[in-house]
Amino acid sequence: MFDEARDALGPVEILGNYAGVLRPTRFVDIGEDEWTAVVDTNLKGTFRVYTGAAPQMQGQGGGRIINLSSTVGRNLSTVGGAHCPAVKAGVLGLTRHLANEVAKDGITVNAVYPGLIDTDMVRSTISAAAVERYASSFPISRLGRPGEVVDLIVFLASDQAAYITGASVGINGGDLMV
Repeated sequence: MFDEARDALGPVEILGNYAGVLRPTRFVDIGEDEWTAVVDTNLKGTFRVYTGAAPQMQGQGGGRIINLSSTVGRNLSTVGGAHCPAVKAGVLGLTRHLANEVAKDGITVNAVYPGLIDTDMVRSTISAAAVERYASSFPISRLGRPGEVVDLIVFLASDQAAYITGASVGINGGDLMV
C-alpha cells in the first residue's frame, strides 16, 4: 500500500494513525472476538501502518508520525469497555518506544490523547443526557470539537514541532490533568 502511495503521490512525509473503534461492553461481557477486533483495530492497526511507512521515512531522512490515543489510555474509560484503556495505553507505550528508536533517522513520533470529542462515534455510544452530564463535569464545560484535535495534529506534523518527540499531548477540556 505504501509503495503504491509513494509511486502515485510521492514519499510519505507525515503519517497519522487515527483508526479506532469504541465498544461500551462491560468487561464480563466482552467475548474473545470483540476483544480481538478492538485490539486489532486500535493497536495492531497502529503497528501495521507504522511498519509500512517507517522504512520510507528512514530512507528519505525523516518524517512525522502522529498516533491517536485517548485519555482512557492514561486513566480509565467511563464510556468504553476494558479493551479501550488497554489498547490506548498500548498506543502511548508504542509511541514512546518508536520515538526513541527512530529519532536518529529524523523521524518524530508523538501521540495525541483526546477526551470526549463531539463525534458521531461518541454520540452513537452514549445518550444525549450522558453527554451533557460529562460535559458539565469538565473544567471547560463542553465536549471538544474535532477541529481542535485536527489543529493539534497539524502542529505536531509541522516544522514548528521538530524538537518534540515521544510526547503524549492531551486535549480534553481539563478532564484529565497530568
